[in-house]
Amino acid sequence: MPRIFRSPYLYYWYDWTVDNTNSTVYPGECTSIHKYNWTEKCNFVNGNEDCQEVDGFLNYVSILYCTFGHTLYPVGIAVYVIWLILLFIGLAFSADNFFCPNIEVISKTLRLSQNVAGVTIMALGNGAPDIFSSLAGISAERPELVFGELFGAGVFVTTIVAGSVAVTKPFKVMERPFLRDVTFYLVAGFWAFYIFWKQDIYLYDSLGFLGLYIVYIIVVVLGRYVYNKIRTDQHYSQQINEYEETEGSEELPSSPETSDCETTKVLPGSEASMTMGLKLHQLANSLAVISRIEWAETGIIGRFYLVLKAPLVFLFKMTIPLIDPESVTESWCQLLVMLQCLLSPTFIVFATATAFDTIGNSYLSVYQMVLVLSPLLAILVAFTSRSTQPPLYFPVMSFVGFVVSVVWIYIIANELVSLLKAFGVVFGLSDAILGLTVLAWGNSIGDLIADTAMAKRGHPRTGFSACFGGPLFNLLLGIGLPFTIQLLQSRGEHSISLEFNVMTLTLSIGLGVSLLFSYLFLPLFKFRASRLYGIILIVAYVVFLVICFVVQFSVL
Repeated sequence: MPRIFRSPYLYYWYDWTVDNTNSTVYPGECTSIHKYNWTEKCNFVNGNEDCQEVDGFLNYVSILYCTFGHTLYPVGIAVYVIWLILLFIGLAFSADNFFCPNIEVISKTLRLSQNVAGVTIMALGNGAPDIFSSLAGISAERPELVFGELFGAGVFVTTIVAGSVAVTKPFKVMERPFLRDVTFYLVAGFWAFYIFWKQDIYLYDSLGFLGLYIVYIIVVVLGRYVYNKIRTDQHYSQQINEYEETEGSEELPSSPETSDCETTKVLPGSEASMTMGLKLHQLANSLAVISRIEWAETGIIGRFYLVLKAPLVFLFKMTIPLIDPESVTESWCQLLVMLQCLLSPTFIVFATATAFDTIGNSYLSVYQMVLVLSPLLAILVAFTSRSTQPPLYFPVMSFVGFVVSVVWIYIIANELVSLLKAFGVVFGLSDAILGLTVLAWGNSIGDLIADTAMAKRGHPRTGFSACFGGPLFNLLLGIGLPFTIQLLQSRGEHSISLEFNVMTLTLSIGLGVSLLFSYLFLPLFKFRASRLYGIILIVAYVVFLVICFVVQFSVL
């Protein structure tokens, strides 16, 4: 079955048909490595085709057993844990701080309404880590990992995150959006369970998920239109003075949004006043990865986190054009855009494993053409813009930033899936348990922090609504999009085989129980999310997790 994208490891470093001609071939799965002693483990990895199936840049199984070896094995595990944390940080940071702002600018450039943007392009930004993890998992022919992550993250968010919001700040749930989202989520969850139960997914199945997503968008937009229409009619039926009093009493004071990153203000004055020293200073500020204010206000753990993510942030800023949706002018830095014109195309062709492909029947490689065109783009920016203000075409850079951030997110997700495969081999864990724990927690911990923070600020409805709408979006696109792409690329294959086991059944029951409990509990208690409701959800997740581990290790 062909991959969605090429494997950089197989493209740059390893060729099974060439590198394995003179060595012993070991059949079976990579997890069979535990049957051999340490003197043979490295040979097994090099001679086993499953161990060489890698979608990222590095073969973590080979590095662990051949490079670290028996002596440095514990050191290798520790390094992998740190690298796993870094990959999760990179995945979340690239999505939140580069992908989301760029698609927000794109939605404004395309003049999309808030309703359409909220359930399409903005939802894609919020669910980017889960969706790209799904793309990477399906590309690596590991659908159980995708199923475990999507269902595991769904259970985590609808229990732990929703429960934490209710415990932090009890509130009254908005009835219509809640019932709408949970109803669609139940339908999508049952459909996914049915597909795994029949152990085959066809093109019409995956397209059905995308179709259900379109139906969801239509329901959201029409529902909002009808709701606003009713409110408008009610307002016009009242006296003007009553309308003004009601409008004044319901209007909430707006608070200015703050950005976590430090923006660089363009120095006033003419182009002539901008010396090269000032331009370099502006570039240095734009590339700053740690702000002085942020450093001063954080503790030891916060500073360690800032230092840990600093190299990744620097690479992102060097390659991903970023426009502040609130202030396009303050985002402009001429030297930085020129630098990104040089580096972004080169990064894309090497990251997507197309650098050494030839163009047509010529001897010209893709990377050679990029090395010629990139400087021309930088020179074009230099001659068509000024350092004191952005050019008219500057918002178009958000489309470039969108593409580059997609590439970054996807290669990080690929590395994440490859690393999780190594952990699965080392500890004997199935893809389903890895998906519902490590991958689901890593992709959802940001939701827990953000949603509980919103609850503490007195806005629990915002966080609670995302607990059902977000996982629903991830499930519909996380299954519909990668399987559709994979099936369209599979010539002669009409379906993809899936595995249905006790763990799959446990995940399905866990998600179904979580959704049905909220679906029945909240209407019975007049849609009041109390602390008792939140505590029950948290306890339910702990019980669910214990059952999953019991099933995994066959204690039942």
